[in-house]
Amino acid sequence: MGFQPKKKRAPRAKGEGSIFQRKDGMWVGSVEAAPGPNGERRQKRVYAKDHRALVAKLDELKLDNADGLNLNRTITVAKWLDYWLPNIQKSRVRPTTYRDYGHTVTNIANTIGHKRLADLTAADVRRMHALIGKGERRTQKAHIVLGQALKDAIADGLIKRNVTDAVDTPEYVAGEREPLSAIDVHKLLAYADANRNRMESTRWKLLFLTGTRQGESLGLTWDRVDLEAGAMDISWQLQQLRRAHGCGDRHGDGTWPCGRKNGGHCTNPQWDTPVKFEYQPLHASMALTRPKSKAGQRWVPVIKPLQIALTELKEADIGPNPHNLVFHRANGAPVIPNEDSRAWHALLRDAGIIGKDETLPLHTTRHTAATVLRAAGADEQTRMEILGHNSPEVTRIYAHADQAKNSVMMDALAVLMPTKKS
Repeated sequence: MGFQPKKKRAPRAKGEGSIFQRKDGMWVGSVEAAPGPNGERRQKRVYAKDHRALVAKLDELKLDNADGLNLNRTITVAKWLDYWLPNIQKSRVRPTTYRDYGHTVTNIANTIGHKRLADLTAADVRRMHALIGKGERRTQKAHIVLGQALKDAIADGLIKRNVTDAVDTPEYVAGEREPLSAIDVHKLLAYADANRNRMESTRWKLLFLTGTRQGESLGLTWDRVDLEAGAMDISWQLQQLRRAHGCGDRHGDGTWPCGRKNGGHCTNPQWDTPVKFEYQPLHASMALTRPKSKAGQRWVPVIKPLQIALTELKEADIGPNPHNLVFHRANGAPVIPNEDSRAWHALLRDAGIIGKDETLPLHTTRHTAATVLRAAGADEQTRMEILGHNSPEVTRIYAHADQAKNSVMMDALAVLMPTKKS
């Protein structure tokens, strides 16, 4: 047949983009993109082994260009999340929530992070669900966080649609949260009275007799406790916040001018919090912060047994206390949450409530209080106001009446106090 010259293709008009074939046979198409920040000329390119496929890709690229989209098919899901979390999402959420987002982003990246953002499909989202684990709370979180990140990617013109909208949010059923029985609480508090100092034993009484959260009780200050009226103001909570380097710009090798790796150990640390985030620095990385919801800011009744315990603690607390905290370390510094949790588990083991290798969340004190309130006949609205819940559904998760109804000593929260031997 001899040599057959390639057919010449009709030239493409201005704005239609250009097409050429490389020596290796790959077809390349390009269109003019918006000028760079300094007015420099820029192009966007697509590639295909087949000419027809290349034309289809180029036509799609032109439509994206006309719509003002900034599609960059080299950006993967992981790369976008690495940018999105600290640069977009961080300013919207509380510091503790931001740390939680970091774990969720890692779960997403470990499953579909390699996928190109512009090519992500609903099938990829379902695959992420399966890999993280069906019925898991972390799977539900991954779906929600991915959806938020893709919504912002649309706003930035990186993608056209949010593929999570085409996939149902995974269901998650919270497990049963078992409270302690009144007998176990009696045993625990009696052991604390006999074997722990007054401040620690009072701390456990306050948790059981108010249903407050760990941060709420550790952040309680004496000026918000009205012993005469029998009430306390839960409008702040203690949290450990992240601090960033304030010593200057990072060096090219990744080190900081202060020579420290952690921002909290910097010679000039700066609080790394959103602009509207309310906090009062106390000591090192510990600060008082506002509860995340209005329901969290509330007055809680102080029943007589707790009133007596707090009065005795206040009279006996003659050590340094620069922050006016109800519960503090010997030097007056705030109690670190992890340290508090270790003390709780040590008490449980020493009192014989759990075995050596067992654990029981400190939140169990809250579940127990909710259970007793429900069994005592407290209506739903009252329980919500005392516990600081936003909705009846949340309150129901916490309250289990079965065990509490078996106790003959139920008289609201006071039944949790052990009877003193005469």
